[in-house]
Amino acid sequence: VQHSAELRESDSYLQKNSRTSRTRLRANAASGAATAATMRRRHFVFACLAHASAAKTSSKAKPPPRAIDVLPPLLVASAITATATYPLDFLRAARMSSAASADAAKLGLRAAVAKFSQGLAPEVAKGTLSRVLKFGGFPVAHRLLYDRAPAAGSAASRAAAGALATFPEMALCTPLETGKLALQLDALKAAPAFDNQLQKAAAALTAAAGPAALYAGYCALQCRQAVWTAVYFASRPAFAEAFGALPGATFCAGLGAGVLGAVANCPFDVCRSVAQKELIGAWVSGGEAVTRAPGLAHALAAGRSVVSARGARGLWAGVGFKSLHLGCGGALMAVLQPACERAWAKARA
Repeated sequence: VQHSAELRESDSYLQKNSRTSRTRLRANAASGAATAATMRRRHFVFACLAHASAAKTSSKAKPPPRAIDVLPPLLVASAITATATYPLDFLRAARMSSAASADAAKLGLRAAVAKFSQGLAPEVAKGTLSRVLKFGGFPVAHRLLYDRAPAAGSAASRAAAGALATFPEMALCTPLETGKLALQLDALKAAPAFDNQLQKAAAALTAAAGPAALYAGYCALQCRQAVWTAVYFASRPAFAEAFGALPGATFCAGLGAGVLGAVANCPFDVCRSVAQKELIGAWVSGGEAVTRAPGLAHALAAGRSVVSARGARGLWAGVGFKSLHLGCGGALMAVLQPACERAWAKARA
């Protein structure tokens, strides 16, 4: 009897402890689930706050640059580049405008070198304005077309934005380009008529053919500029990646992109140079007046005359000087523009 009582008491104790253990386990499980749910809610709240903070920061981190931060350094870099590369532009114009002649390769470069100052003022003015509009308008055109900075775009988007940026450039710069070419061609004559004065050249052209004479060859000029600018901005990041961290990588990337663009647009430049030389020569010598500036058809006819005289290679006449001119120009802008921007920011700080 005593043994049975002890067994019943032992069973009762075990059952009581078992119920207590199960209760504790259920309580611990419920507490763990509540803790996990609380942690999940906290993580969700923190993640939302982090995303909101990141979005707010990113929207304010990179505002579009202001004109006061971009234009002054761009103007300085463009003026330096235009002045430094002018001799190459003079030799390029002399070779290209004679592309339709069978003896173009025999051009006396020594005589041309002696007259480097001819057309210098309009070229520096045109080159400076042209580069300011091109390099300043390119990021604006890219944001206008694709709503993002050029660095976030593709080669195709940069090419399209570069081509678009050349339209205001050529609308303003074509008269200066025409006057500069008139002075350069006049310098190669035995008896120059314009005395290296842009106003005399412009007056002679407008007297012969009206104000439209200053836009002679505009279509070919527009094609030339659009092709070079599109190729330059599309290919420069690839050249920069190829050169990597090598010394002078920025200069070499700009040089490579500029040379590639020069090779691509050389036929357009040859056609417009030959066409403009014919028109300017006829107008200045008292030839038949033209009531409007000839369009692309006249430039294409000039191209056909070049091919007839020298073959297809004639369309790349002067490509060496042109590649040096535009290649060095692109390289100098790639180096000088950010350097001038840093100096300007430091001066204004």
